[in-house]
Amino acid sequence: MKTLKFYEDYLNKLEGFGQEDWVKDYIKLQEKPNFWTILEYGESDKPGHKSAYEIRSSRMIRWLLDANENHNLGNVFAYKLAKLVKDKEEINNKKDYIYDPGKNNKIEAVSEEHADIDVFYKDISQKIFIAIEVKQYAKEGIYEDGKSQLDKYEKAVEKLIKEYNQEIHSYYIFLTPLGDSPTNKNWTAISYKEFIELIDQVILNHISKSKDIYKEDIKKILLDFRDDLQRTLNILEKDTSYIEENFSDKDKKFTIELANEIWHGMDTGHMEEIRKLDKANNQDLKKLILLIRESISVQDHTPNPAAGILARKIYNYLSAGKELDYNTDIRYKEKERTSEIKESLINKYDLGLTRVRLTEGKGQGLNIYHKSGKHRIYLSADTHGNFPNDGIKIASTPGSKVFFTSKEIRNGEFQLEDELILTGKIRHKDRGGDKL
Repeated sequence: MKTLKFYEDYLNKLEGFGQEDWVKDYIKLQEKPNFWTILEYGESDKPGHKSAYEIRSSRMIRWLLDANENHNLGNVFAYKLAKLVKDKEEINNKKDYIYDPGKNNKIEAVSEEHADIDVFYKDISQKIFIAIEVKQYAKEGIYEDGKSQLDKYEKAVEKLIKEYNQEIHSYYIFLTPLGDSPTNKNWTAISYKEFIELIDQVILNHISKSKDIYKEDIKKILLDFRDDLQRTLNILEKDTSYIEENFSDKDKKFTIELANEIWHGMDTGHMEEIRKLDKANNQDLKKLILLIRESISVQDHTPNPAAGILARKIYNYLSAGKELDYNTDIRYKEKERTSEIKESLINKYDLGLTRVRLTEGKGQGLNIYHKSGKHRIYLSADTHGNFPNDGIKIASTPGSKVFFTSKEIRNGEFQLEDELILTGKIRHKDRGGDKL
């Protein structure tokens, strides 16, 4: 039960956060009409749940690269990306890519069609391939065997080159907000900021000088995409020390509750109490809450002992192999945290499941595999003990980016506490703190 003073203090902290310069800029950017915000309208996307974002961004980049599309810019973006890769390479062994402002039927750009590569660009006339992996908040994908998704994509490109039986030069780009370094050294890290600079260059040196009757429309499309990339950078680059200095763990947990209330339209009365105290009638309160929630999610990766214990408890219940220790400081190798599921459980519940695997690193998640090899269940908890933190998911294929999320158990339905988890109990948030 929250007291009046708690709500007053929380509102004061919200208002103070809203006075941060970078927050004002972020809110202003959100208020600016933008095609990308229309695409997201009504989705209420959760932090870290941005596969749809990455898919849309990949398609946009594909459109920009395709010389035959109606932006009428030729291969300018592909040319500039290739040049950027060459400029960043210490050992330059890439073939020069020549700028061609016209359409070219020897150029093709595809999105998510060739071996799951986000954007794959082919210019047979100049014998150039460009592969781009696009990330927002997600990290480089590592498979069960320890290999990177980038290794897989590179092999797929090499196989295609052999099929063409030509000397084709390949550029590999790992596009992330902050220019994260890939594990595969054949891939070049490019940041959103660098891509934004490319957009600015194209607007200044090409579109502004163009005689195309639709150049203002093309410019608006590019500026909208530029602003959308900037929105992500605002989360990752800006100083969030105000949150760390002013919001206690209790405040952060409350923010997560409020965000869930906003996303799911739940009426717990928390927002109503805050609105009553808001004499200034601040229309940005919800935006501020969601921005703090997103900042917490993106930047706070502290392991939660209760989450690790729960994952190991479920693993031990399902596993036919050696039990894992509940001391979350103990880390296990791949083979040690992967096991067949108990035959007694499979027979009792007629399960079509075969294996269970504890995730690496913090060990706060589980993958449970179907006997067909085509599906897996994924569940996990977050830093603050919210379980499940991103739904209980079923992936359609191994390594797939496409997930189906359970509607029976909603995000953050349970609150984990290590002293309770050790005795087999968790809190159900909708039952007044009842221990189950």
